[in-house]
Amino acid sequence: MEVLTRDEAVALCRKVREQNQAVISAPGRTQCRNCSRLSGDDPDRMRMAARPGYLGCDLINGMRARLRRARTP
Repeated sequence: MEVLTRDEAVALCRKVREQNQAVISAPGRTQCRNCSRLSGDDPDRMRMAARPGYLGCDLINGMRARLRRARTP
């Protein structure tokens, strides 16, 4: 998987959070809330920054894969 820029990762994180907030029982809702709360909304302290290229968050990586599949004919 190719690396993300900080801005791309933040945009994907925002999409994941919006999606998780829309559904009360979303599996990633607690993960997003805890990540955001514990990091103080600082992207460099979030799970996405845990691996080089901002690839540390499974939810962001999943969203990115779904978006990529949707674009592929």
